[in-house]
Amino acid sequence: MTRLNEWNHVSTQDNPADLISRGCGADQIINNDLWWEGPHWLADNSENWPKSKINVNAGIIPEAKEKITLLVEPVNENLIKNYSSWNKLLRVFAYCLRFIKIRVKKLEVIGPIQLEELRAAEIAVIKITQSYYWSSEINGLINNSILPNNSKLRNLQPFLENGIMRVGGRLKNALYLDQFQRSPILIPQNSAIANLILQNEHEKLMHAGPQAMLANTRLKLRPIIVEPIMGNLPAERLEPCRAFKKCGVDFAGPITIKTSLRKKAAVTKGYICVFVCFSTRAVHIEL
Repeated sequence: MTRLNEWNHVSTQDNPADLISRGCGADQIINNDLWWEGPHWLADNSENWPKSKINVNAGIIPEAKEKITLLVEPVNENLIKNYSSWNKLLRVFAYCLRFIKIRVKKLEVIGPIQLEELRAAEIAVIKITQSYYWSSEINGLINNSILPNNSKLRNLQPFLENGIMRVGGRLKNALYLDQFQRSPILIPQNSAIANLILQNEHEKLMHAGPQAMLANTRLKLRPIIVEPIMGNLPAERLEPCRAFKKCGVDFAGPITIKTSLRKKAAVTKGYICVFVCFSTRAVHIEL
């Protein structure tokens, strides 16, 4: 490597190469001393050569700039199918999101993967899967349009929250429940992550049966679409309280009853009053 002070600039008037590059005939070159001998100061000592004053800022040299080139490719389910473990898939996506924070957002992130990063990776994987299987439904919800009649999600009353499609359900007013229980995240039943999630729950529950595995999975996600959802339950049905503090009343009758246990006892009309506790589902009957 050389230093900047070891380089000098030759002006156009003293540069023989500029004669040809700017157009010059043979009759002009034959008598041109600059072409045959060079500039006159070239015969002197180097200390007497003209000094050029060039201000070079290394920060604006294009060759010295650091450039980052990224290849952007749409992520589809084929990438997810390469993993056989739900936890490993989340950790790989967590490291990818960390790389974006460091290289693109210029954030300093060090140390092992944190819980918040795993949650962000889980949301990213679910978004990719939902957009791969239900792109038309998601676009319809974004545009506030009604889902088509042939959509399997129509009866589930889905809605979007932060780009995630959730089940509408009947527990909207159950504020004491966690959001994942009130409105589970929809997972396509034939997707790769559905198999990974169920396999992870199966191992977490020590190889429990299918009903226990599915029930524990549905506390947060809904990987299998089954029965349609009806209207929202009233808040009184969902708030825990003592028995019969909030109840429903129904009447039945008239019915024919005897006034006593005698064989020829008189017969009269009777009515039934049924009290149903909203919280415990206990039943009390009055005749």
